[in-house]
Amino acid sequence: MDKISRLVWSPEYSMKMDLLDSQNRKLFGLINHHIDLYEIGSGDYFRVIRYLVDHLSNQFHKEHMSMMIARYPGLLKHLREHQIFTVKMEEFLEDSLRGEKQLGHKMALFLTAWAADHVAVLDAHFGEYLLNHPEKREEIKKHNNDFEKQPFLYVVNG
Repeated sequence: MDKISRLVWSPEYSMKMDLLDSQNRKLFGLINHHIDLYEIGSGDYFRVIRYLVDHLSNQFHKEHMSMMIARYPGLLKHLREHQIFTVKMEEFLEDSLRGEKQLGHKMALFLTAWAADHVAVLDAHFGEYLLNHPEKREEIKKHNNDFEKQPFLYVVNG
């Protein structure tokens, strides 16, 4: 069995907002937990998928709301990346139900690559945008309580 490197949080990944950064740190923890389960041969990947979907549906909602409030020009690209992740989780869920033998390894490779790339690149770009537009960061902070409400529909023009 291949050893898979754990994700380690770095300040360069920061989105310049504690609310969003804490969610990414938790994501790293969930992915590292999956790697641990894979390496000990647990095979309980359905639970990992469930936790990831639960966590990321909340995280994606907060990111989308923040980006809409900030009128972030990279929003559409970010939404597409989140959709790619969602589709992949659906595939993993189907593989789990079919008893796919290599599911743990496939998930570990995908999750580490996706999270490292997404957080280090796309999320960091949003962080830079917020750093360069402090008034947008303040506007987002005014709406923190709204982020706890469940999303109904996102309408994005563009």
